[in-house]
Amino acid sequence: MGVKTVQIKKIILITSLLFSGLAFSASNDVVVTGIHSVYDGDTFRAFLPPHNKESQRVRLRGVDTPEIKGQCKSESDNAIRARDFVRLYLSRAKLIELKSVGRDKYKRVLADVHVDGVNLAQVLINNKLGRKWRGRRENWCD
Repeated sequence: MGVKTVQIKKIILITSLLFSGLAFSASNDVVVTGIHSVYDGDTFRAFLPPHNKESQRVRLRGVDTPEIKGQCKSESDNAIRARDFVRLYLSRAKLIELKSVGRDKYKRVLADVHVDGVNLAQVLINNKLGRKWRGRRENWCD
C-alpha cells in the first residue's frame, strides 16, 4: 500500500469519526472529561471530546459483568454490586483514559478504560465483579 493510500484511509477514518461525534487523537487515546452515569459494571456514559455536551455510551473491553436485568436474582444483585463499585471507582478518579478506542456492534464506544493508569476491566476481574470476556455473555446464575 502506498503512502498516499494510507494518508487517504487515515483522512477517511478521521472524517468518519468526526461525523460520528467522537474524534480520537493519533495515539487513539481519549481523555474522559466527565461521567454522566454508570449503567452496570461494564457500561457507562461519559463526556468525550470534542462534543462534551452529549454523553457517549462506553463499553469496557475485555470484561463481562452481570446484567442488571439478569436471568436470576443473584445475577441482578451482583450486577448492582459491580455497578456501584464502578460508580465509586470512577467518581474518585483523577484521570480516566480510553485506550484502543473503537465501536462495538451496538455502536457504543469500545475501549480499554484506564483509571489513574489502572485497567478498570482488570480491577473488576480481580475483585470478582467481572470475568474475562470470552466473546460471548456468560451465565451468572448458579
